[in-house]
Amino acid sequence: MKMQIKIGNFDRVKEFVELVRYFDSDLFLKHGRYVIDAQSIMGILSISFDKVLELEIIEKSAGEKDKLHLLMKEHGFLVD
Repeated sequence: MKMQIKIGNFDRVKEFVELVRYFDSDLFLKHGRYVIDAQSIMGILSISFDKVLELEIIEKSAGEKDKLHLLMKEHGFLVD
């Protein structure tokens, strides 16, 4: 599952990582040709987190993709 998100600023990076750090599934952020671990604060800081990014989840535990989508929407990361 893929979705478009926008993190925005440094404080939001910390909030984003706190939300996704407990997922068992593999989470990746893509920006152009760069692909990074979405659970890595250092990785996120190495890309343009103020741009629209593609968030991909490779689900390992049932229901995590739906939970992730809901969290992104509730916390204002999801781009419509």
